[in-house]
Amino acid sequence: MATHLTAPKLNRVAWACLVCLASALSPALVRTTGSELGLRTEAIAGLQSSLALWKLDIGSELVFASDAGDTGASGASRRWGVEFNNHYRATPWLLLDADVAVSRAEFTTPQGDAPNDGRYVPGSVETPHACRANQSRV
Repeated sequence: MATHLTAPKLNRVAWACLVCLASALSPALVRTTGSELGLRTEAIAGLQSSLALWKLDIGSELVFASDAGDTGASGASRRWGVEFNNHYRATPWLLLDADVAVSRAEFTTPQGDAPNDGRYVPGSVETPHACRANQSRV
């Protein structure tokens, strides 16, 4: 039987030691820091909306090099964006979702060799969006 350990099940000191040990044993992990500021409302009956602004600083990006057919480490990057999510319960059996996000990813210093010319992070998604309707049994 597998046991999964989560932060609430361990005391904070033990959890911090576990994280430090994992970092020491995995030098391939890159330092990443992020922040998020959000707001959620249910001011309209049946409609739940949220808005979030976020930022992520990554110590090194993995970029796909199509000529070589592999992935390689590149320079540090910063990603930031905004997300707007809406979930509307139209009827007891119909849920409508509409989500949109706008994001930007750039290297913190210009990259000199292709495919990383300039500051643009190749393959980064800039405007994901989704709309859907779910039907459930009453």
